[in-house]
Amino acid sequence: MSKFLVLNPDPNDLNDVLSKANLQNSKNGPFEAVLLLGDVMSNLDPPAIEVSQRTYFGRGPKTFKDVPAEEIENKSLDIKENLTFLGKPLNIVTLKSGFTVAFLSSQLNEAEKEDVLTQSKQSVKFSSVDILITYLWPKAIARQNKLTLVADSTSFTDKLVELMKPRYHFAVGSEKGRFYESEAFKWKVSASDSSTNTRFISLGQKGTGEKWFYAFGIDKSSPSSDDASTGLNPFELEVNPTIASLPAIPGTKRPHSEVREDSDGNSLPVSNKKISMSQCFFCLSNPRCETHMIISIGKHNYLTVAKGPLPPPAHRNRNNSLGFSGHAIIIPIEHMPTNRLSDSKCTETPLYKEYLQFQDSLIKSFTDGDNYSLVFFEINRQANIHHHTQMVPVPNNLIQTFEASLSEREQNNNEKFLRNSKLKFDKFEDSNDPKLIESVNGTKDFILFTVCKKAGDKTYYISELDGSVGKGVDLQFPRRVLASVLRCGKRVYWEKCRQTLSEETEECERFKSFYKENDFS
Repeated sequence: MSKFLVLNPDPNDLNDVLSKANLQNSKNGPFEAVLLLGDVMSNLDPPAIEVSQRTYFGRGPKTFKDVPAEEIENKSLDIKENLTFLGKPLNIVTLKSGFTVAFLSSQLNEAEKEDVLTQSKQSVKFSSVDILITYLWPKAIARQNKLTLVADSTSFTDKLVELMKPRYHFAVGSEKGRFYESEAFKWKVSASDSSTNTRFISLGQKGTGEKWFYAFGIDKSSPSSDDASTGLNPFELEVNPTIASLPAIPGTKRPHSEVREDSDGNSLPVSNKKISMSQCFFCLSNPRCETHMIISIGKHNYLTVAKGPLPPPAHRNRNNSLGFSGHAIIIPIEHMPTNRLSDSKCTETPLYKEYLQFQDSLIKSFTDGDNYSLVFFEINRQANIHHHTQMVPVPNNLIQTFEASLSEREQNNNEKFLRNSKLKFDKFEDSNDPKLIESVNGTKDFILFTVCKKAGDKTYYISELDGSVGKGVDLQFPRRVLASVLRCGKRVYWEKCRQTLSEETEECERFKSFYKENDFS
């Protein structure tokens, strides 16, 4: 599998963008290539920073506007090592891995457009493009989403997309851009050919509050998209007036978590479907991984702010002195349902040791003063999609209610909801207690809370889960316990606590600044 990083930079801040690309390449790469969208440079002066990976960009409406046309038209220029400008009307780059990337210039006259379409019809290489980069959105996709101002009104982009049928299509639509990701859609092809899927992604410009970078991986051995499900093809809807009147294509949603019964007595869907890395929202290789929420990336785990944070927003929470919720998640980079291994003790693995390093660095960040304790919680199950541990800061004037809240909700779970796995929490104050270590390393699923009032002071509450057939698990149990402690009972379900993209981005940036001194990664 090859990895790619796509960015929509601010031309006035290119050095910072390239610096971030270098960092991501070292931590989460190596990338096959870095692809830059929109207007990247205003002149031919090379950026000051060195570029560590092959990086390409094409011509936006204002790119090199003050440079004589003869110096850049129909040329490929190496601005500096590993940074290449592609100035032809349509540029096809074939990478070492065999993947092909096409950059369409946004400054084409009618004759050049006709020439590009003619070439695309006649040449095999144009019909085997994996990634297409344009400036404008196709009219078909813009129309379905009622965003005509970002679209190619001439439908030239639409014609090119229909000819190429790329696996990924990136655009921006305007100077500031906007973030949008379509559900994958399938193309009709002849019976003798394998089907082909396309995913369309638009990025905002860095600094606008919109998502401006996107990392993903693709496998050359699989010619079609990895998505198990696809939506309606907007290019087919465009030519069918009846279908075209349907609502805009919805964005993809997170899959239901597996659960049989929650503690409110609600019956929720049970999904036995195996989720691949390309569909898992915790996998960095997933095209839809929400990278604007990532705080820090280590060798084996990464740290991200939580979607739908449990603590109320700072401006509505008189107990919050942080200026952000502080709700975070530590996630293994490897796609694994549990960190328990069949051939060794998980507590002795590099992954677990780095997890403890993340845990201790967060404890140091939040408990240096006398205001907060931290509560880490995990539901460690073989039936999980991707293992993770959540962390919530709790004001010290509220933490003393934790044990009472845990006991009350344990009793409620056991007495009222007979289809739920019975819970019995044991308390440990020594991380080296043999019984605790046996449970963490063992074969039985469990729920674990770790309460940290200061560095070196950890108390553990662990309950093994009943493995009997038909016994479900209330996946909201930890949030119920902490929602009671934090006095925000209406925030049990993360879906009801959603934030906007700009709020999530601001939350992450505030967390990064707060955590910076203790970030070991």
